[in-house]
Amino acid sequence: MRYLLMVLILANMGYWAWNRPEVVAWRSPGPEPGREPERLQQQIHPEKARILTTSEARSMGIIARPRSSPRAEARRASGAATDALLCLESATLSDEEFGQLTQELQKNGFTRTDWEDRRREYPGRWEVVLGPLSDQELPQRIAALRKLKIDAEEIKSQPDVSPGVMLGRYKDPSDAEKRLNEVAKQGVRGARVVEIKPQRVEHRLRIDALTESQAAKVRESSTAIKWQACES
Repeated sequence: MRYLLMVLILANMGYWAWNRPEVVAWRSPGPEPGREPERLQQQIHPEKARILTTSEARSMGIIARPRSSPRAEARRASGAATDALLCLESATLSDEEFGQLTQELQKNGFTRTDWEDRRREYPGRWEVVLGPLSDQELPQRIAALRKLKIDAEEIKSQPDVSPGVMLGRYKDPSDAEKRLNEVAKQGVRGARVVEIKPQRVEHRLRIDALTESQAAKVRESSTAIKWQACES
């Protein structure tokens, strides 16, 4: 065992000595791969490196261009010039505003394939709550919930609920209703689901390949809506 230990120590010392920089330089003349400053010298004009703009990245094919409307694609396919055409994008619209705007656009000769709906959904929030409760009832209900091993959080400043107790927070009302049924089966009475923040949808209507006269028609479709040039 002693001899084996000595062999291992000598092997480690030999490996350490074999990889010393001066030994490496002796057995492998020339720069050592991956070490400074040789690695820096291999770089090609590092001072010219810069961050590309979105338009530059699109022109180089690094990121995809925004999807064009069928009318714009038809113009490109026919060889018609598209450089002078305009692209407009609306301000943020609600569901109701979006519906009204698209109806007006259709009255002015545009079709559903002429525009792109840049839609974003923002989830709502629903909570399962007990409340409002009296100052005397609040600690009693919290103690009872703990005995049932139900997670509960005191609500201190929430209109129509506080003082109260929250039994769960959810992004989907169906999940909140499911939780309400669960706690009811565990013996909790008086709980309910309340909407804290409604689900919200935003639209931005984008329409491209417009002539000057067509752009004027778009703006006339709803004078209350602000339009801006499309982001490249």
